[in-house]
Amino acid sequence: MCPVTVGTRLTRTLPPTGEKPFLCEEEGCGRSFAEYSSLRKHLVVHSGERPFLCPEPGCGKPFTTAGNLKNHLRIHTGEKPFLCEEEGCGRSFAEYSSLRKHLVVHSGVKSHQCPVCGKNFSQSGSRNIHVRKHHPSRRAEHSPEAKPLRQSEESPWEGGGTLL
Repeated sequence: MCPVTVGTRLTRTLPPTGEKPFLCEEEGCGRSFAEYSSLRKHLVVHSGERPFLCPEPGCGKPFTTAGNLKNHLRIHTGEKPFLCEEEGCGRSFAEYSSLRKHLVVHSGVKSHQCPVCGKNFSQSGSRNIHVRKHHPSRRAEHSPEAKPLRQSEESPWEGGGTLL
């Protein structure tokens, strides 16, 4: 179905069809969106505009969206509303994405391998700490200028592992 026009403004696409008629015209981008409002939110990626400022004294960090600012404010308040529901864990996180990354710890999947000794880790950060602590003289071989560390097998989580 086509977008509904109200006056001169475009509103929601009804019903959801998978169509993404609103194309970003920024050179080299190519992203498209189902809703005009989503395209407008996306455009700040290209403009560099960050109109949402942290009101905390001494901070003032700028953000592209009110939602990103809301997430950031939890740093100052200490709020951690995203609780791991795995029995006996009890960890909580300020951001949902951090909870998702944490959940791999309970899955038993260890797809981040130490390139020096071969030990496997469930999170790339744990592997990186291991390399810095146990193989400090070998760290330079795996610097960002050198070949990045890779996951030892396909991970169900997004993102690859690079050292530092």
